[in-house]
Amino acid sequence: MTTIKDDVKEIAIAIVVAIIFYYTLGLLLHTDLPIVSVYSDSMLPILHRGDLLLCSNWGEKNKGDVIIYINPKIGYPIVHRIVSVEENGFITKGDHNARTDQEGFGISPVTENQIKGKVLFGVPLLGYPRLFIDSPARFIRCDILGVFFSTCGSLRV
Repeated sequence: MTTIKDDVKEIAIAIVVAIIFYYTLGLLLHTDLPIVSVYSDSMLPILHRGDLLLCSNWGEKNKGDVIIYINPKIGYPIVHRIVSVEENGFITKGDHNARTDQEGFGISPVTENQIKGKVLFGVPLLGYPRLFIDSPARFIRCDILGVFFSTCGSLRV
């Protein structure tokens, strides 16, 4: 029979192992953001809100690559596609957006220093726990109620 002390010890060990795994993965993939959750629908139909992405910062970035970058003016990671390579950086855009990030956010082209990685692949739905942890109220409002109302709208009475 396990005690609460044993349970707490196992949870602590699991957290330490997860942290070690995350930072080791970051070292291997040459990025401080090896695993990223998709927060918006700007990359539809390729990436969906709640997808979990594995990223690497090895290799060249080219037109068509989906990258993760942080612009100091915006302050949070953006997952968008490189639509053009300019002399002073990359022009990026969400596949579902009408304008480039440079037009929409009023930012300069993305520099190599701002890029945290290139998306290797994504796993649907596995990013939702991260979305919930970051903002439970927004998760309930946007995701659970959105699914409820879209389902109700498609029901035939």
